[in-house]
Amino acid sequence: MSSFSSEGLLLPDTLTRADTGEDILPAILVEDPAPGDTVGRRFTAKGSSNTFEATHQLQVLAPDGTTLVDTFVTATSGTGTRGTWEKVLDLPAGTSGAITLRVFEASAQDGTPLHQVDIPLTAE
Repeated sequence: MSSFSSEGLLLPDTLTRADTGEDILPAILVEDPAPGDTVGRRFTAKGSSNTFEATHQLQVLAPDGTTLVDTFVTATSGTGTRGTWEKVLDLPAGTSGAITLRVFEASAQDGTPLHQVDIPLTAE
C-alpha cells in the first residue's frame, strides 16, 4: 500500500483499469490513439463505451473543421453495459499535419452529439 495526500489515504501499489468502476468511467473512452499521437494514413481507433444500442460516431476533422472521415462503430455491448470497440480509419490521400479524432454518440432524439471526445493528433 502507498499513502496518498496529507490525509494518509491508502492505495494499493498497482491499480488497473479493472479497478475502475463503471460509475467513474466516461460513456465513451478512447484508449488508442492517445492525444498528441502521430498516426499514419491508416490507423486504428479503439476503446470502450456504454452508449445507446452500443453505437457511436467517429469523425476525423481537418484544422478548419472539414470532415475527412465520417463513420460509425458498434461496441460489443451497450445500453447499460460497457463494451469494447475498434475501427480502422483511412485518411484521404495527402492528409498530413494536425487532425482531430472526434468520437460521440448521436442523440436518438435529434442527432446532436452526446459524450463527445476530441483527440488532437498529427497525420504523417
